[in-house]
Amino acid sequence: MNKMFRQAEILLEQEDTTKYRGVYFLEFHPDTRLDNLETQQENIISIYKSIKKISRRAV
Repeated sequence: MNKMFRQAEILLEQEDTTKYRGVYFLEFHPDTRLDNLETQQENIISIYKSIKKISRRAV
């Protein structure tokens, strides 16, 4: 999980580091799969989009 969050963080940092700095609490479904690269990439994009959406509301 940490690697996926870091990858999402790297995507966000490419846009604006200060805009997305903070603590985020994300909820995952219990059946979230982490066992293959394709699923991990989907999860990274989902984390990225969730943080962007949360950040827009916080502004």
